[in-house]
Amino acid sequence: MALRRKSWIAVMVAALFMAGLGLGLSCSKRNEYIDMGTYYIAIYEASRPDATASSEGGDSSRACSRSGVLPWVNVDWNEAKAACEAAGARLCNADEWGDACDGVKGSGGSTYPYGNTYRGSTCNGSDAGKERAVPTGFMSACVSGFGAYDMSGNVSEWTNESSGSGRVIRGGSFDGASGSGYLACAVEVGSNPSNSHDSKGFRCCRDK
Repeated sequence: MALRRKSWIAVMVAALFMAGLGLGLSCSKRNEYIDMGTYYIAIYEASRPDATASSEGGDSSRACSRSGVLPWVNVDWNEAKAACEAAGARLCNADEWGDACDGVKGSGGSTYPYGNTYRGSTCNGSDAGKERAVPTGFMSACVSGFGAYDMSGNVSEWTNESSGSGRVIRGGSFDGASGSGYLACAVEVGSNPSNSHDSKGFRCCRDK
């Protein structure tokens, strides 16, 4: 009986271990990126490996891109860069980010991820009234033609582009100025690389 109990415990431990590996795979680079032809871009805003729908988590080891979890915020540019690199990725440049948002590679594309007409309740800008970051993909209609979520609103996103002595953030956020312009795909805002805020996050890209 004791031997049988030990065997059962061993099986349960192995099962839990494999379940843990399965959870880890949800934060792998295999399924969280969109193939943009010459590069990959994350489907969702970056989150911590241990993030949940109600907690940002505390694991800073690498950036993930998962649905239904709070995005990684209060992060400066250097921290965002390091988190992407730890995941085998990097911060996106301006053209990469803009193309994934407006749905067209190169010039042209839509004004917003979802089209040319501003809809204040589609993405998590100030007009949506959420007043905080929501879990990634929660605003299900806030998706670009390429399938990238939350590229307008929720949290603004660090990019690898320079703006004078600062770095460019894109996408707008939940607490930004009201109105259509702030959340447009083409809008770029310069920010001090050392600045962090609960409305500021990032998204990773990856080379092929």
